[in-house]
Amino acid sequence: MPSERTRSSDGHELMFATRVLAPLALTTLLADRLGRVINVSSGGMYGQSLPDDGDWESDRSPCSPKKLYARTKREQVVISELSARRLGSRGVVVHAMHPGWVDTPGITRAMPTFRTLTVPAPRGKTTGSGCGSTANPHLPMPGSTRYDAVA
Repeated sequence: MPSERTRSSDGHELMFATRVLAPLALTTLLADRLGRVINVSSGGMYGQSLPDDGDWESDRSPCSPKKLYARTKREQVVISELSARRLGSRGVVVHAMHPGWVDTPGITRAMPTFRTLTVPAPRGKTTGSGCGSTANPHLPMPGSTRYDAVA
C-alpha cells in the first residue's frame, strides 16, 4: 500500500490501476482463452461504498492508503459482476472472493490495532488460502462473490 498518492506510468492512481484496471484489461484481453476468472478481493471493502460522484480513481478524495485500498477492492467486486454479465455468453465464468482475514505483514504494518483486536481470528500463512482453493467448485452463480470461508 503506497503511503502517498502514486501514479502508474499511464497516469492512473496506482492502486486503481493494479486492482481494477489491470484485472479488467487482462480478463478482457484473455477472455477467449479463459474458462473461469476468480478475482481476490478483501474484507477491507466492507467499509467502502462506491463513489457517487464518478471519482473512481479517488482523485478528489484525501489520500488515505487504507481507504484507497478498500475502495479499489470494492470496485474489484463490481468489475467482477460486470465482467460475468459481459462474458457469460462466451462461456467465461467470473467471480470475486474474499479469502478471510489472514495474518500478514501488511495487516500488521497497516492496521496494528485491527490485528490486535482480532487475534486469533486472522488465519496464518497455511490456512489463509482456504477460500481461494475451494472457491472454484463452490461458487453457485457467475458474478457471485464468496465471502470469508470458515477455516
